[in-house]
Amino acid sequence: MKEVNIKWVDSTYMVGIDPNGNSLTMGTRKGVEPQWKGLNPSALLLLAAGSCSSYDVITILENLRLKNVPDPL
Repeated sequence: MKEVNIKWVDSTYMVGIDPNGNSLTMGTRKGVEPQWKGLNPSALLLLAAGSCSSYDVITILENLRLKNVPDPL
């Protein structure tokens, strides 16, 4: 099972890390200059759903194209 980690930095500012070590920032870090701004967690949820749907559509279209290609022999 893949594992992700979320590190709480402070206030409502967090860093998410995926199984490959890639990270992204979420939330805001108020009262600290410069004020850090990361992804809004609810927007991140929409991005995840959209990217999963797009991946499925692309995979289906690629499979249909491969099935409709005539055999060269």
